[in-house]
Amino acid sequence: MLDLVEEDIARSRLRLEAASADVADFIRHGAELAGRVAGDADTLATTIGSAVAAVDALGASYGHVVEAGQSIGGEIGKVKTLSVAAQDGARRAGDGVEELRAAIARIGVVVGLIAKVAKQTNLLALNATIEAERAGEAGRGFAIVAKEVKSLSRETQEATDEITGTIAALQAAAKRSGGSVAEVIEIIAQLSPSFARVADLVAAQEQRVAHAAASADEVRAFVETVASRADDMKRNSIASAEAVGGVRGAAETLRDTSLRTSQRLVTVLRQTPAADRRRHDRFPLANRVTLSRGGSLVRGVSVDLSRGGMLVRPAEAGARLDGRCIAEVQGVGRIEARVVGQSPIGLHLAFAEGPETDRLVGAAVDRLQAEYQPLIDRATTTARKIEEIFTAALAEGAIDARALFDTDYVAIPGTDPQQFDTAAMPFLERVLRPLQDGLLGEDERMVFCAAVDRNGLLPVHNPAFSKPQRPGEPVWNNANARNRRIFDDRTGLLAARNSRPFLIQAYTRDMGDRQVEMKEVDAPIVVGGRHWGGFRTAYRF
Repeated sequence: MLDLVEEDIARSRLRLEAASADVADFIRHGAELAGRVAGDADTLATTIGSAVAAVDALGASYGHVVEAGQSIGGEIGKVKTLSVAAQDGARRAGDGVEELRAAIARIGVVVGLIAKVAKQTNLLALNATIEAERAGEAGRGFAIVAKEVKSLSRETQEATDEITGTIAALQAAAKRSGGSVAEVIEIIAQLSPSFARVADLVAAQEQRVAHAAASADEVRAFVETVASRADDMKRNSIASAEAVGGVRGAAETLRDTSLRTSQRLVTVLRQTPAADRRRHDRFPLANRVTLSRGGSLVRGVSVDLSRGGMLVRPAEAGARLDGRCIAEVQGVGRIEARVVGQSPIGLHLAFAEGPETDRLVGAAVDRLQAEYQPLIDRATTTARKIEEIFTAALAEGAIDARALFDTDYVAIPGTDPQQFDTAAMPFLERVLRPLQDGLLGEDERMVFCAAVDRNGLLPVHNPAFSKPQRPGEPVWNNANARNRRIFDDRTGLLAARNSRPFLIQAYTRDMGDRQVEMKEVDAPIVVGGRHWGGFRTAYRF
């Protein structure tokens, strides 16, 4: 009946594992999709950020262009005003030149009159001189005056000639100035329409740039809206990924819980007298083993040995061998065997019955039992002492049964790996520590010794493994802060729930930063007819 229960548990576990695997696949796919969406949203957000920056830069450029256009328009307006003023000035200059030419002409007329008068005066002086010479001595004074008048008229004639030349030069210059002023007026007149057209073009350009700037503002507003939506999408995708991660974690927890529950159930069942398959005590043995069947070979190392069989850990992970085989065991000999099962810890072999097998295996087991007997005695004796201490404490009222068997484990906040507290913890600290620490010094091969309750809680550990935890350093904590923790793996549960006089195990101990091969000798602790737990003594392999 118990075999059927165990088979049902195994089948249920396989079905649950398969379903969990399917769920994990769907969740993994969903997580990948959520991750892609988050990545795409992140890329989109980055691209949109670049677009916003570009639009901002464009808007700023438009602003600069508008400012430049306004400045140019202002300058063109100033130039236009100046050109009008210049044109007015040129006209006034032209008028002035004309007035100058008229004045010069009038001066020329006056000078002409003066020249004419001088010429006539010169003729009169000449006639007077002639008449004075005719008069002789009586006309000498008049001759002198006539001579002076003639000299003055000559000088006047020369001056008028020079003035006439100067006036001619002035008239020519005035004429040229008048032509230049006329050209300036004409050029300015031609420039004015051009300035007007440029001003109109600048004004039109300002309007177009202003319209483009307004469009850029609209684009920026749109891009910001898209960016906001992209941020929302990114947050939602991240939240979705986190939710998927939470579901995946829950599925993995469900799978692990199912596996551990089935292991615990099988472990509990096998600790009952009706379901205990161990007809023989098993002893750890780490010797080379070669399994052969026909042309197939599997090499490995033995884990434990009993009179009825052995456990072999293959050197190559996942190596299989079915049915009957020959086992070549170092230090034991050549034995006929049969592979009866395979588990994560190795290949399980049952030895064929026969006198030669009994002789070879019996001799090896006898040697191992003699080697382990002192370790067995140490574990069982200490377990009996703990039973006596607990029984006396109950009788004296130092602790009550409810507290001693308390399994309401209270998680200690901030511990990683998780540590726990119970109602019995102060009592256990007081009575177990001196007993365990004293025993630890009896054998240099011993790594640790500690009592555990029936669920694997190790309340009090040895000093090397009872250091205060370091926040944020779980690996270090796993190796150095192993007290107040629950060790409910296969080895821990077997040690906690073993009901045989003693139990010998070989296993790999997880120390966080390394794996250590260990062998254990455990003994049960029973108080008042109730199974409290077990006492574990561990040695280097």
